[in-house]
Amino acid sequence: MKKFFYRCRAGRAEPLVPPRGLLNGQHRTDGGADRMNTQNSARRSARVMTCATVALGIAAGVISSVHAAVIFDKKLGQFGFEPREVCVKWASGKWPWPIKGGWKTCVGWKIEFLQHAFHLVIDGPEPEGAIRHVLAEAATVAATAAAATGIGTPADPASRVAAALTAAKAAFVVYLKARGLERLLTQYDVRVDHRTFWS
Repeated sequence: MKKFFYRCRAGRAEPLVPPRGLLNGQHRTDGGADRMNTQNSARRSARVMTCATVALGIAAGVISSVHAAVIFDKKLGQFGFEPREVCVKWASGKWPWPIKGGWKTCVGWKIEFLQHAFHLVIDGPEPEGAIRHVLAEAATVAATAAAATGIGTPADPASRVAAALTAAKAAFVVYLKARGLERLLTQYDVRVDHRTFWS
């Protein structure tokens, strides 16, 4: 009986050509056959386990990337406050001799405001066919409900996000249940992203 050894390549175990002396039913006769077989078996098991681990890791990464896909991203509103001054024009020069070095001073300023932008985001597996259309409708309904909470009105951002998210999730659930697609509720995540930048 032929004995095969394995190596890991591209996440799978592949058989190697058996070592010389073990082909066509030949066996070692120096008394070390049992030790050799035990060692090779342990090595083979370790390699197969490594391959399985690699394959599982790849599969997990694929599944994770599928479920992390953003299928809907809609801006709900934006407001700005918390001003700051930013220099937009500088004047500079060198100090007269014997002073070394130079000088620099701002001669033009502008006011920027910290902008708070809010987006309704839905992640999950990429939908197909009729499911895609229904999810798009559910997402639109959820975005409308979130915007209706006044999220674009200047106020404490945390409170705005909480109110908008509650409204969006409720609308999303009601719409999918009305279409008989409750099973999708465990596959998709609804959230409100709070993004900030100066402008």
